[in-house]
Amino acid sequence: KRIAEIDAEWTLGRGFTLLTDNPDLDEEFSKWVRDNLNTLMIWRKDASALGDAYLIVNPDGSLTAASPEQVEVLTDPLDYKQVLGYRITSRLENATITDEFRLDGRTITIEASGKKEQWEYSNPLGLVPVVHLANDREANEIYGHPIYEALLRLFARYDDVLQKSLDGVEVMGRPIPVAEGLEDVATAQSQNSSRTETVYNEDGSTAQVPVVDFEDMTMLWLGKGASFKFAGPGSFSADSVAMLQILFYLMLEHIGIPEWAWGGAISSSKASVDAQMPAFVRYLEGRRTQVQEAILKLAQAWLAVQRLTGVVAQVDVSIEWPALEGKDQAAHTA
Repeated sequence: KRIAEIDAEWTLGRGFTLLTDNPDLDEEFSKWVRDNLNTLMIWRKDASALGDAYLIVNPDGSLTAASPEQVEVLTDPLDYKQVLGYRITSRLENATITDEFRLDGRTITIEASGKKEQWEYSNPLGLVPVVHLANDREANEIYGHPIYEALLRLFARYDDVLQKSLDGVEVMGRPIPVAEGLEDVATAQSQNSSRTETVYNEDGSTAQVPVVDFEDMTMLWLGKGASFKFAGPGSFSADSVAMLQILFYLMLEHIGIPEWAWGGAISSSKASVDAQMPAFVRYLEGRRTQVQEAILKLAQAWLAVQRLTGVVAQVDVSIEWPALEGKDQAAHTA
């Protein structure tokens, strides 16, 4: 969760500026960005965490998110990389709603109580008002990948080390009673038992075994040759901490987010943070490059909705990002 949050916060947290050659439209875009920045942040987090995220531009210009498991990308049968539209299926308690967005129209189908109704609408926008943000998508793919997809095995081992270390600490907190050199174990168990329990043998038969409740005892009877002591495992905390740290650094190496970006203290000096910052800036610029194409598609879809009222003409839109590490802002036109 935190990986996806850092990715979205550093990429979109300070917002961005959409620019055209129309000052009045630029102001409208500024308001649109302010009103929808939280939605865009969630969109980026979902793409990082799930691999894919979708936003629908509604007829009033607002944005609606669609969960990835609801969305099917419609592609050309002869060219899978040519996207023709999106089919969004919502399964409710008593009905199933399918909303299909295409360049040539929109089809809404409702199935409920054994009945099926369907409505067809034209698409006057000239584009499909659904924008797909695919995280880390390769050139020959339609869908994206979660940012930590390759780390799932590492996370499992990290969890194992943590859980077993905690189990060990619990054992260390409750020393184990040990009787050494006892010649007649059965008699000692019988003398010190406070109750019996029924156990099942491998052959399915049952047997009664004595149970010694040490927490209820004020005296312990030992047989011939026996000595008693409390024992516990040796200290292993340092080894567990060292292994967790190694696994954490392997995770950082894979995702490209430096240790200091997590907000915690680091053992190295400030100079090492300064040395890591240029590489992190390149990382953030790459993440912005991934998301800016989708943002510009959203902007064009919003403009297409506004053109339906005849207020806004066709214009080119560019995106300007706030500076990273004190660098000059750079505009990217699409």
